[in-house]
Amino acid sequence: MNKIIFFLIGIFMISSVYALGVTPARTTIDFEPGLVRDVNFDIINSDGADLKIVFSAQGNLSKYISMSSSEGSVSSLEGSKTFTYTLSLPDKMEPGLHKGEIITMQLPSEDTSGSSQVLATLAVVNQIYLYVPYPGKYANAEMYVYNANQGEEVRFVIPVVNVGEFDLTSVRANIDIYNKLSEKVDSFNTKSIKINSGGRKELIYNWKADVPIGDYRAVASLIYDEGIINLEKVFSVGNEELELQEISVNSFSLGQIAKLEMLVENKWSEPISEAYIETKIKNSDGSVVSSFKSASYDIAAVVGIFVYQSDFI
Repeated sequence: MNKIIFFLIGIFMISSVYALGVTPARTTIDFEPGLVRDVNFDIINSDGADLKIVFSAQGNLSKYISMSSSEGSVSSLEGSKTFTYTLSLPDKMEPGLHKGEIITMQLPSEDTSGSSQVLATLAVVNQIYLYVPYPGKYANAEMYVYNANQGEEVRFVIPVVNVGEFDLTSVRANIDIYNKLSEKVDSFNTKSIKINSGGRKELIYNWKADVPIGDYRAVASLIYDEGIINLEKVFSVGNEELELQEISVNSFSLGQIAKLEMLVENKWSEPISEAYIETKIKNSDGSVVSSFKSASYDIAAVVGIFVYQSDFI
């Protein structure tokens, strides 16, 4: 019964996706004191049906949003129809990003014939983002680090957004690299860039990973005209990898116990736990005559050896 219900819901969702749409999905506006702006958006009638819709606003911008009408309609002859809401801003707002949403909801059909009915609605959302600049000079930043193998280049990317009133004339980053023992293994600086007010740029640096395989910690100080942002990210050089170096088997006859020794190298700089080996023994025809699994081992950050016994039949 559950499978049937999920299947029916899936059909309903697929068919509904194409009935109602909205464009643009998001409108972005920079704050201006006392700004009053009409914002247009289009409701898409993909199914060519007669639609009755209602509008509502939510989010921390909702109190500044007004619709010319709380409801509307789209005829079956209209592929799309334009609607408008008005954004009326105060003279002052808190700095940062403010969000609002215009919810357009399709009303169910008025056809209520029959002994029972299922009423459902479909809603689409048009977002509005309002950026209020911080007084003076102010920046936001994040740091992304892309892992690499030993000897290759680890890529550092720091997107910086100038959310202040004024241009930033010098933006750069100092990055220190630490190993798991909190020992500094390297340090470097990015180039200095300029970012206009409201602009976004990236600081990028490719660091040659001439260090042992393992986890590392990058500690960055983003330095701009009048401020510092501290960023931190853990990244890896190489992968948690085990390599089978050697297999040796003592002389045996069928039915006797054969001892296998397997030499396994841990290429990671830290212990790897719960490692095991699955083995299949084949005859000259390629048929499997025996298979077994070893016990689980914790392998230190050095060469480890699996030793186990199995009966061959």
